[in-house]
Amino acid sequence: MHTLGMARTERPPPPLELTAEQTARIPQEFYRLTWEPDGAHAGLDGYLTVTWLGNEQRYIYDYTADWSEATFSAALEQMIQRRRAADAESNCPLVILPYLNGQQLHRLAETDVSGLDLAGNCCLHFPHDRLIITGRPVRHQRDYTLKNPYRGISSLVGRMLLIRPQFRTGLELKAAIEQRGGRISQPLVSRVVKELTSQALVGPDSAGHRITLQDPGGLLEQLVEHWKDEPRVLWRGRIPTDSLPQAAQHLFASTAQPVILTGLSSIGAVSSLTTDSSVSLYVDRVANLPELAGAMKTSRFPNLTLYQAPGDEVFFDARPDDAGILHASPIQVYLEARRGDSRLQQGADEVKRRILDSIRTSMASQDTG
Repeated sequence: MHTLGMARTERPPPPLELTAEQTARIPQEFYRLTWEPDGAHAGLDGYLTVTWLGNEQRYIYDYTADWSEATFSAALEQMIQRRRAADAESNCPLVILPYLNGQQLHRLAETDVSGLDLAGNCCLHFPHDRLIITGRPVRHQRDYTLKNPYRGISSLVGRMLLIRPQFRTGLELKAAIEQRGGRISQPLVSRVVKELTSQALVGPDSAGHRITLQDPGGLLEQLVEHWKDEPRVLWRGRIPTDSLPQAAQHLFASTAQPVILTGLSSIGAVSSLTTDSSVSLYVDRVANLPELAGAMKTSRFPNLTLYQAPGDEVFFDARPDDAGILHASPIQVYLEARRGDSRLQQGADEVKRRILDSIRTSMASQDTG
């Protein structure tokens, strides 16, 4: 057994997720890591191969961006279960947290589970030896705050779960959000999932999905309750009605800034509700958008309104039509229509049925797959 120590004083923010460059900085001169990301394997995050004094061992690891005692205990229990599994690859599990204290490292040693933190402390089991490094102080600042899991960037987790209700890992969930245009950190994904789990909206299932939507209707109504629906008007004007479709198409093809139809302007694309010929857009700034659309500023019978986007979440899961015009996500449509008059609420009910039917279809296909 080897016990080594090293003092460090800097405390940068924790990484969003592990990368090859980040893992290369963990061991320093004592051992070498080779990183192999593979988030699709067995519900875990990937592989690490550790080389130390002629010993080499390949581990399958699970990374969590929190290092509370409850998180450690849950991760340790999960890995104990994996050691008991018949799958040979699961017999070398590795817990990775931002920080492991000395007591936790010795618990890992007693249970024959390996562990590693982002400061370089570790308990690594090899076939005929064991390496324990303690004494390196925590390098990262913990962030305990989560203002609201249903508002702003945090809402992307719930919105994604209403599109695809099952994920094996938080990294897989984060990647799915990014594929649909969202930007979110892995620690924030973890905190939101934890909060949704505490409210019984999310939980594990028996098929190996650590994150499964349990109450779609409840989650959808929480998003409605916390949606801010008072965007600031930046500009209003008018385009000749007969040229409005072509003008909108030209605007979307020509601008470099984020532009998307609001939920209310998108409702006709996801429901049978018909709307008038006016167009409302979420934008970052006015810039030259009116000129691109060929519109003139006026307060008399405007049919083009530019709103300041209340947050980046409104651009998430944009749906382009055949003309290249970006419509808001069905979820964004529902949030806005649900706050409208009786006619809009009827359209919202139809959109809600479509969202929930899609989730049921997705869950059924998983059960029969």
